[in-house]
Amino acid sequence: MGRGGPRALCSGAEVSEQSGLDDGALRIVRTARPPGLSLAGEIDDVTYPALVAALEGLAGECASGDLHLDLSRVGFCDVAGLRAMVGLAERLGDGRRVVLHAPAAPLRTVLRVVGWDDARGLVVDG
Repeated sequence: MGRGGPRALCSGAEVSEQSGLDDGALRIVRTARPPGLSLAGEIDDVTYPALVAALEGLAGECASGDLHLDLSRVGFCDVAGLRAMVGLAERLGDGRRVVLHAPAAPLRTVLRVVGWDDARGLVVDG
C-alpha cells in the first residue's frame, strides 16, 4: 500500500501521495503522526474491500499504540464500513484503541443506536 516499511509509517515519517488509495469514490491516505488513515469520500459495498485491506494493513504494520482514523471528509459510510472499524478496535487488544476523529453526525448516531459507541477499544473523538 505504501512505500517504505512499517517503521517508516509508524515512527513519524512523512506521508506521500503514494501511501494510499484513490479510486474516485474513496481516498485512503496513511498518516504518520498520529499513525492511522485519513479517509475521504464514500464507504459502501464497492469501496468496503479497500477499507478492510487498509485497516488490516495498518494494524499489521503498526504493532503498538493507538490507530487514528480521520473521518472528517467521509460523506457516507454504510454499516458494514463502521463494523469494519469497530471490529478492528475489538481485535487490537493490549490496551490499544481505534480513535475515530470527526465522524459526521449521522455516523455518530448509527454508532450510538447500534451500541458500538461503547465498543471495547473504540474512541469517538469529535
